[in-house]
Amino acid sequence: MEVRLKGDSCRASVSDATRLAFGHAGVHALGVMKARLLMIAALGLLLAACNRQAPTPATPKTDLDRLQGTWYLDSAMQDGKPLPEVKVKQTTIVFKGNTFRFPGSAEYATSKAGTIKLDETKTPKQMDAISTDKEVMLGIYALEGDSYKVCFAPAGKPRPTEFTSTPGNGQIFQVWERQKKQ
Repeated sequence: MEVRLKGDSCRASVSDATRLAFGHAGVHALGVMKARLLMIAALGLLLAACNRQAPTPATPKTDLDRLQGTWYLDSAMQDGKPLPEVKVKQTTIVFKGNTFRFPGSAEYATSKAGTIKLDETKTPKQMDAISTDKEVMLGIYALEGDSYKVCFAPAGKPRPTEFTSTPGNGQIFQVWERQKKQ
């Protein structure tokens, strides 16, 4: 089929129009385009289906987030002496936001309740415990999974630089384990 417009200046055939629209391959290119569009649509549906799966719980972003909840004292030393295991096993701490409290015995604690301030940028990481009476104890901590260790200097003393408690330094060194969910 041939199309002529006024004069012979614009002549075109259907095959010319097909070549212009679909390239030199003609109808074959149309089949390839359809196949590509179907693959893109299928991929889009697959991605949409994957995104509809239950979201994974968000990983806590900061150490303060990771500290939230109840922890049990696993071991403790003060001034280089191990604390009695009976007392250690009865001691728990609860973190909520930037506050802490000891619901039971606080005999070997920095204070019965208060707030904490963390600095994750320091090495070792730093924790300040501020009691409800505004007494500040400077410490260091390390958080690994469901366990953390902390070492505090007595109030008014410089921050510890190591996780130790030796005779005469007055430091409290503790290892805590997270309460297992039931």
